[in-house]
Amino acid sequence: ADSQSTLLNWMVCTTCSGADEKAGRIACDPANFSLRLVPWVGVAAMLSTNGEPSVKISGRSFCFLPLPSETGLPVHVNGYFELSSNRRDIWRGDDMAGEGRIRAEWNRALLEDVVAPTYARMIFRLSKSPYSSDHDWYYHQWPSVEALAEPWASLARRFYAETARLPVLFSTVGGGRWVSPEQARYLADESEYCEDVRAVLLAEGEAAVKIPDALPKGFLLAKKPICNISPQWVRAFCKNVQKIENLKGNRPRTIR
Repeated sequence: ADSQSTLLNWMVCTTCSGADEKAGRIACDPANFSLRLVPWVGVAAMLSTNGEPSVKISGRSFCFLPLPSETGLPVHVNGYFELSSNRRDIWRGDDMAGEGRIRAEWNRALLEDVVAPTYARMIFRLSKSPYSSDHDWYYHQWPSVEALAEPWASLARRFYAETARLPVLFSTVGGGRWVSPEQARYLADESEYCEDVRAVLLAEGEAAVKIPDALPKGFLLAKKPICNISPQWVRAFCKNVQKIENLKGNRPRTIR
């Protein structure tokens, strides 16, 4: 390659929904054959540029060709979407009837039942890749639900629900391992004692994680809240531990 070329490395995950899932049922319904619906999607994350971890991209939606508007996601999404009449965005709406309603239901099913699980599986694969050693970069590949408009916010909520049982959050507990959000213990960096509390919990075998605030908010909006380390939680934890050997210096007043 010459000195002016740019080498981009991507991870792309694709899925074709089965006939037993909602998108597949809509596509296989004889009444919808004229729409020629195919429940196939792809999600793409940029890994590196010229060998260096890539900066967060402005995600776009694609229906084979890119649509003009940005989604607000940190990844690109491709699918057999039904498009608006001006082909600038995907078709959506809750107050439609007839074919318009079917097209809106199709896009919703494609996003929530096919794209979201595909995105979750891609994050799981990223967590097993060498790129995940840069935790800031890795967590930038997650969506911020509060920053998204519909229909992408509903996709992001379903994404968080899909990741709830996957080992996709890193904890230094036990020398370091990936844990599921259901196993994780989250402590916001709001107190001067947060690092002390986190160190005590890690030493006691609790999978404390250090993650951006957008992630616990996403799990909460998906109705899969991550365990939040509050003063009440710490007091209850200490009552259930017979003896804590890992308090040093000023740490006793940290959890009092």
